[in-house]
Amino acid sequence: MCGIFVSCGSNVSFSNHEQLSKLLYHRGPDNQTNLRINDKLIFGHTRLSIIDLNNISNQPFRDEHSIIIFNGLIYNYLEIKKKLTKFYNFKTQSDTEVISAAYSVWKKDCFKYLNGMFSIVIYDLKTKEIIVARDRLGIKPLYYRQFGGNLYLSSEIKPLLKLGNYRQDFQAIYNYFQYSFYEDVDQTFFEEVKQFQPNHYYVIKNNKISSKKCYWDLKKKLLRLLKI
Repeated sequence: MCGIFVSCGSNVSFSNHEQLSKLLYHRGPDNQTNLRINDKLIFGHTRLSIIDLNNISNQPFRDEHSIIIFNGLIYNYLEIKKKLTKFYNFKTQSDTEVISAAYSVWKKDCFKYLNGMFSIVIYDLKTKEIIVARDRLGIKPLYYRQFGGNLYLSSEIKPLLKLGNYRQDFQAIYNYFQYSFYEDVDQTFFEEVKQFQPNHYYVIKNNKISSKKCYWDLKKKLLRLLKI
């Protein structure tokens, strides 16, 4: 379990970002790093070391194509790594670098190759886009909130509530008690906090979500298996 916290906007504060990211330190006791990428973007990551304990695999992880922060585990990373060895010069044994290599080769199509549980945030050094993806079934969480003209991303809701006042989403609460729905689509129990949907990737431009796309569809997979 690792922690992700991102501050994105024209008036983000590094000190405020640091204070909020500290609320996720329990998720990653092995390393905590906050990186100011530019005047409008700060990546924060707390790492629980599972694969490749070397410090070279700490995050944010950067290569010539992108900067990546990642929470989770890619089950088939060795198989993907084998496919990419002729295209990418690997320097670590981590699954994080495999994501980085996959993005450098396949770009946004890379997510359909990943079998695992993950929340991923990628900053493309060429296009200046932020790409966000969650795993197929939404095992690993990732939330966001617009506040003060900025966009904040977090592995947990608590830091996002610290940004300012918030209201409970009573429809989400009703759905929980009436239908046993625990958060629905992008809703949470708080009106101001949303979650990134599973099996989708999002593109963030100008501090706002500009597009999203489904990269894996369970219904289509089942229909194909059943040959309907």
